[in-house]
Amino acid sequence: MAESAPLLEERHEELAGQFNAPSQSTPTPVYFRILKIITVGLSAVTLGLLLVNHIIVRYAPFTGYYWNTLEASVALGQLALVSLIFSIINPLVNFPTLLNLIIDIVLAHAIFSSVNRLLNAFPTEWCRDRYPNPYPEPNPKCKDWELAMKVLIAVAAGLGAILGLVYISLLVLRAVAVFRSKFWKRPIALNFPTGQISLEISLKFLRQEGGATENTMGRSTEASSPPSHGPLHL
Repeated sequence: MAESAPLLEERHEELAGQFNAPSQSTPTPVYFRILKIITVGLSAVTLGLLLVNHIIVRYAPFTGYYWNTLEASVALGQLALVSLIFSIINPLVNFPTLLNLIIDIVLAHAIFSSVNRLLNAFPTEWCRDRYPNPYPEPNPKCKDWELAMKVLIAVAAGLGAILGLVYISLLVLRAVAVFRSKFWKRPIALNFPTGQISLEISLKFLRQEGGATENTMGRSTEASSPPSHGPLHL
């Protein structure tokens, strides 16, 4: 028995090594680091351009209808802010892969929708004369501001589209990594503390006693019944 003990210990260590072996990440984490850095840069630049866009729309001498463009810029700017915050926090907190997959899907879909909405609200005729004469003519610099707005919106929409493509790339890479890991085929390691398990059952028997009987003539006799087993309680 003493000779077989080392063999059992070696077998236990071998099994423990198989269960506790670290899984190799596929693809290499370098790709994820590069994409995360790109995500931070694109989110920050897009957010900055949309802030400038918002300020110009609010204070430039436009006379046309620009509220759709303003709302679309705000929506895309909010998504860029969320993307920037998440991209900074994610490496520090190390979110689960499933949560990252969900966030990639949500952000990619929302960003592309906002970019499409912003392009549909592209500036057109923001310097037209909405009132007939003798009302004053539109500001002569309005055309220059409108051209600047077109450039800013085009660049911001392009960066937003690239940001959405980056999230799709992250989604594909994470999905491939999860598929290659084949986590569903891995055995589940259950670690139980070594020790002794004891099971104790106590049985309690109740003794049933017989009482005395008394006749009508005043004579009493005492009789005790033989002991018998009562009900069994576990």
